[in-house]
Amino acid sequence: MTHYPVESTELMPEDFYERVFTHGYETYFNQPKPEGLDQSFIWQMKDGERLVAAMNGKIRHQAMKIENLAIDPDYQGQGLGSQFIDYAKDYAHQVGVTSILLTTRTYQAKDFYLKHGFEVYGFLEDVPMTGVGVYYMIYRLK
Repeated sequence: MTHYPVESTELMPEDFYERVFTHGYETYFNQPKPEGLDQSFIWQMKDGERLVAAMNGKIRHQAMKIENLAIDPDYQGQGLGSQFIDYAKDYAHQVGVTSILLTTRTYQAKDFYLKHGFEVYGFLEDVPMTGVGVYYMIYRLK
């Protein structure tokens, strides 16, 4: 076995990942990988100049992954999170997404997402730390 040194870097080797993952896709499906399968999104809400809510994530193939949804504590309980979820569902439908995925910790918003039609498909206990768990959730667009 050849050993290569591991180095820390601050630059993400995007081209390297794209090349390797494209090769894997094309090998598995025996066809060229279509363009435009991956996109990132960052959405925000402002009250004047004040940022009060934000959501970001990625769309890969037909799946949307919500990575973060945060509402300023002074603005929670006013329906901003619901507006974001509705917006995400509408956008997902427009671009051909068939499922929306997310994770939420035991002390966060599981019931909020359940109320919006998400289902729990997995749970890990003591992740990312002892005493906390992570719910893996999905919403399937109809």
